[in-house]
Amino acid sequence: LTRQLLAQVDDSHSLRRHYVEMKDDDGWTALHYAAAEGHAETILALLDVFYDEDAKTKYVMEQDNGRWTALMRAATAAARAKILRRRAAPAGEPLGPDPAIGALLDAFGDNNDERRRYTLMMNHHDKRAEDYCPRCFDEFRHILLPNDAAESERQGYIKAGITEVVKD
Repeated sequence: LTRQLLAQVDDSHSLRRHYVEMKDDDGWTALHYAAAEGHAETILALLDVFYDEDAKTKYVMEQDNGRWTALMRAATAAARAKILRRRAAPAGEPLGPDPAIGALLDAFGDNNDERRRYTLMMNHHDKRAEDYCPRCFDEFRHILLPNDAAESERQGYIKAGITEVVKD
């Protein structure tokens, strides 16, 4: 639906991008709203508006007035969804990665440094996205952990989470 709506907005790429980048009074973009609802397909449609990787990165890293990123909103939504899915799933069944979080992290392509920097951003509560849903990031640790990390760092990272190993 988002792709269809964006296609209806004139043929002007800059006009479509203008609408996607608009913010409300709280500083939320369309990406914040899509992430807060866990809508991975909408996230992908919004990101498709950007041809320039630098502009896409800047858009994904936007913080609202409370310094929340779309990833933080997605993590909060994923935590709620995981609780509901866990209640409905048979005991012991893996839930798998959250699609909205995956879509946001995939926006960086092969740029793991920017991806890690994104996950380390803090909001006005001094919290990172992982703080809102630690289990949600288990599936993504392989892309968040530096490739040259020593085995002891890898084990520390797995045990303690992003905040102990990855440095700015």
